Amino acid sequence: MEYKKGYVYELMDSGGPTDVREPYFQEAVDEMMRARVLCAKANAKMPDDPTYVKDLEELFGRNGKQSGPGIPAGCHAGPHK
Repeated sequence: MEYKKGYVYELMDSGGPTDVREPYFQEAVDEMMRARVLCAKANAKMPDDPTYVKDLEELFGRNGKQSGPGIPAGCHAGPHK
C-alpha cells in the first residue's frame, strides 16, 4: 500500500494505533533520528556558543530572534517515563 507523506502523524494525532513495522512509520523514525542528532549537538555545546542556538533553531524550526531557550536548557529525545 502507498502512504502519503505525514500519514504516520495523522495516525498519532488521532490516537493511533501505529505499527513500527509498516513502511509509513519510517517517516517518524527519520524525524526522531534527526531530532536525536540535533539534541546531542546542542547538549555538547556551551549555551553562549552561537552555534548552540542555530542547532535549536534547526531542531524546532524557529528563528532565535523570536524566542530562545531558557538557561539552563537540556534536550532529550527518548521515552518519557
